[in-house]
Amino acid sequence: MIHTNDRRYICDACGKKFLRADALNNHKRIHADERPYPCNICEKYFRQKGDRDKHVRTQHANAHIEPN
Repeated sequence: MIHTNDRRYICDACGKKFLRADALNNHKRIHADERPYPCNICEKYFRQKGDRDKHVRTQHANAHIEPN
């Protein structure tokens, strides 16, 4: 298998190139100010699930979360 650095997914807004379509889609949220991942404890919203999860771990480590 030959690995190439073919960045075929290009952002229409800024021209940044990506190897994977999902990475491009995550990047596009920057331009649209899309933040689909809310913190269930405070009023913050995040572009990526991992960012929200890290926020909850670091900012709300001792918070009691009520089940939905």
